Parts: sequence; structure tokens; C-alpha cells
Amino acid sequence: MAEIKNNKKIIIIGCGDAGISAAVTLLRMSKDSEITIIEKEKYFYPRCPLPFVIGGEIVGTKKIIKKIEDMFSGTGINVVCDTVLSINPGENTLRTKNHTVVYDYLIMATGASCYVPPIKGSNLSGCYTLRTIEDTREIMKRIVDSESAIVIGGGAIGLEVASAFINYNLDVTVVEVMNRIMANSFDPNFSKIIEEYLKDNGIKILTGAKVNEITESFNRHKSKFGTCRACGNKGFKKRDCCK
Repeated sequence: MAEIKNNKKIIIIGCGDAGISAAVTLLRMSKDSEITIIEKEKYFYPRCPLPFVIGGEIVGTKKIIKKIEDMFSGTGINVVCDTVLSINPGENTLRTKNHTVVYDYLIMATGASCYVPPIKGSNLSGCYTLRTIEDTREIMKRIVDSESAIVIGGGAIGLEVASAFINYNLDVTVVEVMNRIMANSFDPNFSKIIEEYLKDNGIKILTGAKVNEITESFNRHKSKFGTCRACGNKGFKKRDCCK
């Protein structure tokens, strides 16, 4: 990392793992500088446990969330809960919903968003991605009155979500476009072991299968009833502001 001079105003956009690590590191390197994190959400939470909240292994979202302002109380790191609307690098300023902020150094730690394949109908009611606490709560509301679920994507998160749905006695199917699940993580032998384990626990696995369209009639007739569908489990992409 380049040398950070003292008495500088450092702005970090984003309070995920990267943003927190940057803030703590900068505090050690430049104790006289003013370090501020701008985060649109009021709460910090790890995202990996979200499928386990859905499945009931972790009871309720309150167990995994912390108020961001409380996390940094007394540390010397400022936290502003606001949304950044625009950045002007030429003038070293950024505009939020409520303020215009001047900075000496700016760090973009905005994280990623769910990658949703270009599937026609993926915006229909009953289709979900899983990235936030709000996503988790919406999915949990839906599955109470559902009989079946389709998960698009056979990676780690998709399989964890599928396993969570089994706890609700749903008819669960995982659809994966590649010829095996977890293809980007494990060799074919280990993928097969995982697939057999999931099948033994009642999860249907379709590999080499591409979803071209989601329709209302598909929801009613093929999936029996109000399908919960985690459409965003094909992975993540960087936020548009980082391009």
C-alpha cells in the first residue's frame, strides 16, 4: 500500500469485510487522519450464514447483525449511514443523499451484487436472489405457504439454500447449467459425493440444464404451488460503480 500522509481525510465507501479491513489498517498507518466509512445500510452482517437462517440452524436474523455505528464506537473511525449518489474525482468530492463530502483519499469497497442470468421471467413474483437480510426475510415469508422450490445454480450458496428448503419439507430441485454441481470448486469425484448426499436427503439435481424462461404457468403447473426460486445463485458481479 502507498504511504498515507497524516492529517488527511480518508473516505471508504462500503462497510463490508474489505471496507472494515481498510479502515482498521489505515487507522494503524495514519492515526492523525480522519477516517470515515459511508454505508447505505445501518447494520453489518456476514452473508455466508444467510442460508442457515433460512434453514433454521440460526434462529432469526438478530443473531448475525450488528449496528454499524456501535461497532466503531470509540475506535476513532467515523461512520455515516448514507447512500453515495455521485463522485467527482477531479474535485475530490462525492455527493450523498444528504451531504457533499470532500476527501483526500477515496477507497471503493462497495462489494458485489448477485449475478442473475438473462432468463426471461426472472422478475416474476416468486423469484428471488439471496444477498441481503431483506432477501432472506422475503424468502422465509414465501416458503411458509409453498410446496416446492427451484434453485438455479449448483454452487455453494445454491446448495446451501436447497438444503435449507428441505427443512420445510419442500419438493426441491437444483438446476445447474454445467455438467456437475460445484464444478468450480471440486473435482468430479467430490462433486459426485456431494450430489449423492443431496439426493439421499431428497433434493433433485438437474445438471447440464439451462433455464431459458420462467412463466406463471410454470409456477402453477410444473412447480405445483408458489415456488420460491433463488435466481441469483450463479455467482456475483462487481457493482456498476466500480467499472
